[in-house]
Amino acid sequence: DKQFRDQSDTPEDLALNRIEAQELRHCISRLPDKDQELIVAIYFHGRTESEYAQQVGCKQQSVNERKKRILGKLRKELNL
Repeated sequence: DKQFRDQSDTPEDLALNRIEAQELRHCISRLPDKDQELIVAIYFHGRTESEYAQQVGCKQQSVNERKKRILGKLRKELNL
């Protein structure tokens, strides 16, 4: 019965997730330092765009535009 089936990831799913995470880390490491800093602050340290903007002394809109540009680069690198 589907209701009681174990819904945990299979070993294959876990392996694929690990590979994808490694690819993402590699792509991030190839970004310029300032772009890496923005992505890490927002996606890994949980800062908001406003908090990051205040930290680096720019407008939130500028952070948002940079973030979109960087994410576009990462998507292209990852073929997404």
